[in-house]
Amino acid sequence: MYKLISLLSIALLFVQCTQPNSGEITKEIPLPSVTKNQGEKYMRQVCYACHNPSTSMDNRAAPPMIAISRRYKMQGYNEQEFVNAIIDYVQHPSEEKSIMPGAVQRFGVMPNMYLEDSMLREIALYLYHNEPEKPDWFEAHFEQEHGQKKANN
Repeated sequence: MYKLISLLSIALLFVQCTQPNSGEITKEIPLPSVTKNQGEKYMRQVCYACHNPSTSMDNRAAPPMIAISRRYKMQGYNEQEFVNAIIDYVQHPSEEKSIMPGAVQRFGVMPNMYLEDSMLREIALYLYHNEPEKPDWFEAHFEQEHGQKKANN
């Protein structure tokens, strides 16, 4: 009986909320991006175990997510290529597939991650459309590493 009353209450609330206002002008409020919220949430829950931006430069187990995002963006991938590349690497990591040779040299190849495609897709979409949190030391390090490579080419 309690469940029935709860369901009816929710249904009435839903119907009430969807009824047009009596001539009042309402302002449309944009809804938050599910991908941004879910992708960031998944990234913090799963990826930050090794890719945490709060970890000091000397104590890292892997590069921060901002470094990964920037390196994949430097490849010139469109959204779908970016997402596919991230998913493929995370599910089947190898030195040959890596686009971050310095990270592989320092940390080794990441372990296989047995994560659902949908979770990886949300994380990859988040990385494509947003800039993850970055450590204080990151910009100087990134410029040093990539500035040297540009000078050598």
